[in-house]
Amino acid sequence: MRGLDGEPEAIVAELQRLAAAVRDDAASPELRAQALADLTRALDDHLLFTENRLPELLAASSRELTVAAREAIGERRVTVTLREPPHRLTFARTGDRWALSELQLAAPPSAKAP
Repeated sequence: MRGLDGEPEAIVAELQRLAAAVRDDAASPELRAQALADLTRALDDHLLFTENRLPELLAASSRELTVAAREAIGERRVTVTLREPPHRLTFARTGDRWALSELQLAAPPSAKAP
């Protein structure tokens, strides 16, 4: 089943937890594989397969992700903007779950011009 339970703000924290488990070299292979399966289940097929954004999401999730704002785009779509860096994650409702359908990553503070 595509998507994760909960509201988009809570799903951001869950995405970060799953990404940390995937990257954890000390975790068992089974735990890492389950976390990766859950993480990919949270992504829209287009984002995962067509745009191949999973590596970027894993990298962006290495920092603490705090939701700064939530904006309803329609009945079944919500965008959350993170504090720093101000990434924008758009979630689409899939039945009773939410799937990450669009990912706009802001440049990290170190990459910005002075």
